[in-house]
Amino acid sequence: PLAWSSPPSSGPGSGALGPSTPLGVEKDPPEDVLHMIQCLIQGLPNESWTISRVNSSYELCDTYPSTLVIPTNITEEDLKRVASFRARHRVPVLSWIHPESQATIVRCSQPLVGPSDRRCKEDERLLQVVMDANAQSHKLTIFDARQSSVAISNKAKDGGFESESFYANAELIFLEIPNIHVIRESQRKLKDMLYPTIDEAHWHSAIDQTHWLEYIRLLLAGAAKVAHKVESGKSSVVVHCSDGWDRTAQLTSLSMLMLDGYYRTLTGFQVLVEKEWISFGHKFCARVGHGDKDYADSERSPLFVQFVDCVWQMTRQFPSAFEFNELFLITVLDYLYSCLFGTFLCNSEQERLAQEVQTKTASLWSYINSQSEDFTNPFYENYQNHVLYPLASSRHLELWTGYHARWNPHMRSQVCQEENRHSSGAASERPHGPFVVPVPPSEASVSPSPSPKSPASLPPHPQFVDSV
Repeated sequence: PLAWSSPPSSGPGSGALGPSTPLGVEKDPPEDVLHMIQCLIQGLPNESWTISRVNSSYELCDTYPSTLVIPTNITEEDLKRVASFRARHRVPVLSWIHPESQATIVRCSQPLVGPSDRRCKEDERLLQVVMDANAQSHKLTIFDARQSSVAISNKAKDGGFESESFYANAELIFLEIPNIHVIRESQRKLKDMLYPTIDEAHWHSAIDQTHWLEYIRLLLAGAAKVAHKVESGKSSVVVHCSDGWDRTAQLTSLSMLMLDGYYRTLTGFQVLVEKEWISFGHKFCARVGHGDKDYADSERSPLFVQFVDCVWQMTRQFPSAFEFNELFLITVLDYLYSCLFGTFLCNSEQERLAQEVQTKTASLWSYINSQSEDFTNPFYENYQNHVLYPLASSRHLELWTGYHARWNPHMRSQVCQEENRHSSGAASERPHGPFVVPVPPSEASVSPSPSPKSPASLPPHPQFVDSV
């Protein structure tokens, strides 16, 4: 639950869908929500995209937000037919639009083609309209987050994927990212490796056996492909997994962090989480297990933790590109599980409205913004016109011990007791917060260069690419 203030007329995030400054709990939200969003979003609506209230009562899709951005010339009836063809009725909608090329990131769920290869002409037309809205490219790339073998097997269960034969000028790419059950098991192995004792002699092999960093690598590599296609290829993309609320949220939000400097600010990151995760129906209650003592529940999975770990990996490679620090990321994850704030409660916007979360709880962002200096990176530089291409290779990734191993006394950093005693702000106020020492940026980690031809051609250092 947030209160919004008007964004600046230009600057980072000007091409983004979303409000600007979260200030705290808003007990009396504006009566005309549509008008509010129209005033807040920069460059929208335009001739290609419109702000729609077709889901105002959550009848189109009960896990989507009430306000959506859809192609202008798609009728409500067409959208309803598309909803019946997409899993959970999660139709293709806009997540991000490039402020110059108008290339877009669109998110949705898998098509319900089934074993008989069903078609939906309205769905095919919608994706054609998405492609046509970008005058600089006559191709559309569909990124399916799933492993190709799983996507094929889903056809037998009435799911499936888009056929390049039916969707003109569309390219389908599988990103081979494993499902929630694999990630849950990976985290279990990681926990067992770190607690109660650590096998120092087999540290690296033990990390490898958890596959945690391998799955982090797959996510970062997939998001980099999405960002590269939008920025360098000037092509619109569609991103989905099975239901469109787990791996889809990871990929869209990570690619937007790479593309848009606004989301690398303290405020922008809050907006990113609110929009791509909370509003678009990531099942926080089910995935985290809020209020549920069944720790073996198969619905649990640390998808949001995995996303924040990816963000931390990016902050290590680009130490001055993010306005927030490590303490901010750890604090967000701490309160994801604590339920002290209402920000991560429930599974959808509709559920939060029914439970009156906005009026009965406080926002985590209110707490963070009330002492923002504690969560600010002192080395931050505003690279608003730069696209980040992190290195998604195993040798450039490391285990985030500051979070995953912080309760093991053998893994704690050797910090001067005097510094701990006099450290101020959230680190000392939070009941279980570690003392975090910011790491100064390395000049070798910043390298201005032209956009590469492909992610595979990236040189062996993370890149800042000027997008102007």
